[in-house]
Amino acid sequence: MRRAGTYPEAIVIDRALRVIPGGCCTWVIDARCTASTAVNILADDVTFSGLEVQGGTFYEVDLEHRDRVKVLRSIMTETCGTAEYGIQAYASTNVTLLLNETSGFSDAGIYIGGIVQSGNVRVWKNETSNSARGYIVEDSLPGPRGVFLSGNLALQNTQSGIFLHNSDGARLLHNSVTGLPGTTATGIELDATSDGNVIAGNSIEENVTDVLDNGSGNCWRNNHFTTGSVPPCP
Repeated sequence: MRRAGTYPEAIVIDRALRVIPGGCCTWVIDARCTASTAVNILADDVTFSGLEVQGGTFYEVDLEHRDRVKVLRSIMTETCGTAEYGIQAYASTNVTLLLNETSGFSDAGIYIGGIVQSGNVRVWKNETSNSARGYIVEDSLPGPRGVFLSGNLALQNTQSGIFLHNSDGARLLHNSVTGLPGTTATGIELDATSDGNVIAGNSIEENVTDVLDNGSGNCWRNNHFTTGSVPPCP
């Protein structure tokens, strides 16, 4: 990739690399619905920044069992009618997702799963819109360096803005979750096996149920919402 423009192919990053295009113009990776993953990160110590990604039939950007990966300032758009995730970070450590935009996915704009206690996964200042769910955190363990979502936007997703499934010890701080009135089921939802999470300083509005907590020992404080009820901090 040497010049701005559209690259009609899926790419695999299989070595430590910084993918940061320069110049004034748009750089697009378009797998054109010929590959399940548009950008497959198969190496550690990767920085991927400043590109538009589309055309994966299942993922736009996928990283699994990786360490020290950053995905920054990129735009992931569903264009095939089948893609489930804009960004997936699975069973990985020391991951930063910052200032990305995702839209149109059948499961989640950003999916975080299988994170260990020392995972240190940071999801900062991203925007997800018009997907089934904005952000999913799944099967993740508690710890001082676990999963951290802060300053993100979730806009007009249909099922939920942020959904925690079987995840403990995550911190959801200062996020803004705005639903599609009369359509979005829940703003922030924790299922029955999500315990001991901290949900603080979030703004949740325009959802059928703004907040829903089926877990135990979760700490809700200083959130703004209208519908639903949650327990105070234990």
